[in-house]
Amino acid sequence: MDIKTRVFFDMHYPESEGVGIATALDVHQLSDSFIQSGADSFILFAKCQYGNAYYQTKVGHKHRGLGDLDFIQEMAERLHANGKEVIAYYSVAWDEWYADHSPQYLTQDAHGGTDSSEFRWRTLCLNSPYREFVLAQLVEIATECDVDGFWIDMTIIAKDRCHCPYCTKKFNALHPGQKMIDDDPLFLDFRYDYIEEFYEELYAALRAVKPSLVLMNNYWGYPYMPRSMGSRAVGSQRGVDMLTGEAYTDWTGLEAPIYFSRYLRSTGNGRPFEVLLGRFTNTWDFTRKRYDQLFFECMTVFSHGGVVTIDDQPYWDGSFDRKLYEQELRKIFSVIDTYHHTRAGRHYRHAAVLHSQLTKNHSDQNSFIKAMSGAYRLLADEHYGVDFLFDERITADELDRYQLILLPSVTHLDGQVAEALVTWAERGGTLLCFGASALAAHCGLSDGGPGIYSLSYLEQDGEYCLVRGRYQRYSHPQEEHHAPAMIVDPVLETTRTTFYHNNLPSPYQESETPQYITIVFGSGTIVFFPQPIATSYAKQPSQTLRRLVLERVATAPMYRLSAPNRVWMECYEQEDGNTVYIHLGVRGAESSLSCGLLDTMQGNFERPYVTMEARDKASDITITIAVNSTIQSVRSLFEHNSVSYCQKEGVVTVNIESVELWDVIEVAYAD
Repeated sequence: MDIKTRVFFDMHYPESEGVGIATALDVHQLSDSFIQSGADSFILFAKCQYGNAYYQTKVGHKHRGLGDLDFIQEMAERLHANGKEVIAYYSVAWDEWYADHSPQYLTQDAHGGTDSSEFRWRTLCLNSPYREFVLAQLVEIATECDVDGFWIDMTIIAKDRCHCPYCTKKFNALHPGQKMIDDDPLFLDFRYDYIEEFYEELYAALRAVKPSLVLMNNYWGYPYMPRSMGSRAVGSQRGVDMLTGEAYTDWTGLEAPIYFSRYLRSTGNGRPFEVLLGRFTNTWDFTRKRYDQLFFECMTVFSHGGVVTIDDQPYWDGSFDRKLYEQELRKIFSVIDTYHHTRAGRHYRHAAVLHSQLTKNHSDQNSFIKAMSGAYRLLADEHYGVDFLFDERITADELDRYQLILLPSVTHLDGQVAEALVTWAERGGTLLCFGASALAAHCGLSDGGPGIYSLSYLEQDGEYCLVRGRYQRYSHPQEEHHAPAMIVDPVLETTRTTFYHNNLPSPYQESETPQYITIVFGSGTIVFFPQPIATSYAKQPSQTLRRLVLERVATAPMYRLSAPNRVWMECYEQEDGNTVYIHLGVRGAESSLSCGLLDTMQGNFERPYVTMEARDKASDITITIAVNSTIQSVRSLFEHNSVSYCQKEGVVTVNIESVELWDVIEVAYAD
């Protein structure tokens, strides 16, 4: 089945006495509204984080509010009769019912403690006997319930855990004489490994029951997730059929649907992926998100190649918002069905940001996440399409898809990965490295260590630009490779007792470190910016910084967009070579992207609260395409906007009078 749209019916129901929770679930009404929405697939809860099952279980505990209702099975029968896919949700490490009965299997800290303020839910260890319970219940669901796949959630460990007897025994067998030290890379790898090992066992058990099952796990390997969750960027996704991730805009900004779509698309490397979008303003707060924002988020994920998955939840008794399905989603999903063919081609690639799992394991996570977010945004603010590369999986073929790669304060790299990047540059690519870089030693740079100041300045055309963070005192023996200007130090370092004026210290004098160092490798270049420009840019975007960086790049993208920052573009080249579909979206608010660590499920992380209150039409949009083919026609397919074009000396210029929310521009070539 070609899945384009999905509903995640989010249903974590406690069993509060006398309230009547889950007692009014109406499978007839719910399935009818689901079908009217036009969604291809539905995720229904088999077991929630309270440990309550929503089917006739003999292994676990069924939610008392259901009475005799077998929710999963009855919904599956109705949805299957209408050609819809049914996916079973299952919470793994969070199971309050099991934790009540077997608290000895909770994850433990180094002192044997099980209490934690990190999450509101208690976390069970997957190396304990609880593992057998989970596998038995999942096999029961696969055997007894007519589902097409599983959505596995909360396969996590938590911070400074797990030191339980089962994990200790396993670690000692693998690493005799070594100590289990929290945040030590050896211990982190041990935790990553056993989560991935659990997935392998789980997938094998389920596929033995029904080989056609679609398997996916909620993904904790994206940059915002702390390493304590227990997932590598690539490793935990190796065995799934479809990747998944949560891009709730109240968590990580209005840029999140684009950022997560590009990140998951890159992680999957060709496999399908879905992106979860909240239908409420603050994900689960029951305040309705405006239709325009919901439409914009859905079409953003669609345009970037993902399955559009809407996270909705019922009210306390099981009743739900029928209007969402029968009106809003029906309208949005109909547009997706109509324009599905416009993303069927190959998305155009030009630039990528390197995600280094090795750096994430060894460095301060907050700095790492800011650097990733800043590098992404630096390119996105210039309308570059951005993908991601992963040090866990780097091949020459994958590198050769790109002309520009950014390394955002990548302090640790495997030697083979570093060699692969340098070799790629020799073939004609451009590498831009920010701050302390593991690649510096491979390129002959002398390293004087970090500077003494927590901020510094760049001087450009008589104006100063602030860069936050210590620069690395790099130099190169060949003077001609130095930039013509040096980094400017502040007049003093600000402390609690030493400070300049009311806030930041004044620029003072030039340092001995250049603004950038360019090294030619074969047909390409590697440029080092000693300042942590990407990290600084995440919190304080600057056109001066952006231009300084991108002026070092010789090759421009084939497709260039000139438009306000709130406009994004994604291009699909069709296999016949005669048609390009250019998707355009317009945010009704300024761009926002979180640059902080998602360190708890309570929302204690850096996030913007930005919503689209109204449409904000973008005008005077220009797309230039470097192509020698003759243009036959250019059309606006969805909004029917006014479009004109001209072709001269191998460049096609497409002018679009305006785009209000979302559009597709069809460019057809005559040859």
